[in-house]
Amino acid sequence: MLRFVEKPNLPQGRVRAVIVGEAWKTRISFEKFGITPIFIRNHPYLDAPVCSHADMQVVHLYKENFLSNPNLFCKGNELYRKDLKNLSDKNCKVPELVRKISWQIGKTELVPEYPKCAAYNVLLLDYLAVFCQKCIDFVLYESLLGLGYTPVLVRQGFARCSVCVVSASAVITADRGIARALTAHGVEVLEICPGGIALPGYDTGFLGGASFLISSHHLAFTGRLDNHPDAERILAFLARHQVEPVYLTDEPIFDIGTAVPVLEECS
Repeated sequence: MLRFVEKPNLPQGRVRAVIVGEAWKTRISFEKFGITPIFIRNHPYLDAPVCSHADMQVVHLYKENFLSNPNLFCKGNELYRKDLKNLSDKNCKVPELVRKISWQIGKTELVPEYPKCAAYNVLLLDYLAVFCQKCIDFVLYESLLGLGYTPVLVRQGFARCSVCVVSASAVITADRGIARALTAHGVEVLEICPGGIALPGYDTGFLGGASFLISSHHLAFTGRLDNHPDAERILAFLARHQVEPVYLTDEPIFDIGTAVPVLEECS
């Protein structure tokens, strides 16, 4: 049996479907790990290195409720709807379940320039919503308040991709401001050095953009951590929280703008 992931970024069962950018179709074999990818197209106005980053375009609010940038459903962007129709599973009619996604549409049109490019890059962690006030889309902001999320204001506009979620009470980040803010809310934070994550066109990517939970005890990384300056500390932190790393490729780790868990197994 499958169900929607209840809390954003925090699956309990094994993840079986994710929303992810189409640029990673051939580079990552999600199906090898039992995960069906729902691809979204490259955004036409974002810079090339991040135009296929799901965390720039889509926010999971809770269960079947999602919010997207206006372009996701514009004329010509049919790939997403096609993938919804074709999604299938041997043991469950996934298409019927995925079609129950309830979409809200944000007002902010994404552009290459900051802060508007980061309008949807919000971290939701249990009851916390971490974002930069000057960046966040107004519709998203109002939705989060209406759903009872506690705002955690930070200077970092790319809050979601800056944070690797380990559990509802443990994260990893290289952003000192986010680390301080989450620590103040009782979250255990492993603060790491920036760098060691490939993102063409930029000095470095973010660990949150290169990882996502695929169950409550398994954290997927896009590639190997061998060359990351804090690899040992990261792995020790995961072990202490009883979370196992899963490597989606044998490449050095790279930033894909994360993948958004949508469906998970339930007992």
